[in-house]
Amino acid sequence: MNNMNKIIITLITISSVLLFTSCSAPIGRIKDEDKYLFTDYYITNNLDTVKCRIDIDLDLLYAFQLEDLLYRVTLFDNKGKKKFRPGNINSFVIRTNDGSEYKFVSLEQDKTKFYRAIVEGEISLYYDYKIIFSNIFGNSAPFIFDVFVSKDNKLVRVNLNSQKDRVRNFFKDNSYVLSRWDYMWVVGRVNLLEFADLIKEYNETAE
Repeated sequence: MNNMNKIIITLITISSVLLFTSCSAPIGRIKDEDKYLFTDYYITNNLDTVKCRIDIDLDLLYAFQLEDLLYRVTLFDNKGKKKFRPGNINSFVIRTNDGSEYKFVSLEQDKTKFYRAIVEGEISLYYDYKIIFSNIFGNSAPFIFDVFVSKDNKLVRVNLNSQKDRVRNFFKDNSYVLSRWDYMWVVGRVNLLEFADLIKEYNETAE
């Protein structure tokens, strides 16, 4: 690479960094030193909805790792700063700049952590995040998580690619959804989005 190309690449890199760092904070978020406060709500164990700002630490890249919220959440409501652990509240909700919504819930079956609720109903689908990396400007990166299904007050970790019969048991009382699950497995189209849709369909067409 000649010197001219090196200079051009350096200028492009500097320009990109300046553009990134000069972006204003997203609407609805309040910058407070090294933190962002997400304006959303939490639900008490009495099922009261309380408006709040949820406190999330940022790293040097203005990114946040939501797995930090699995064991404790810090928030501010009209009574001031509060810290909750799983079981202290029913749930809390945050939204990212790209419009994604994250609902974390306390479960009776496991009060050691908050679970991300994907689908809730007669059958519920939850994620237990290991790594969640996103940033305040709406960019995202791959998530790493375990998949849990809850039915009849039982919380079960599942692997969609190797536990066909275990998952099948959740749908055995709904012949239509069961047949769809079998078809997904045969054609090799088992993915989380379709699995979530399948659970929604089960909840809507329970026999």
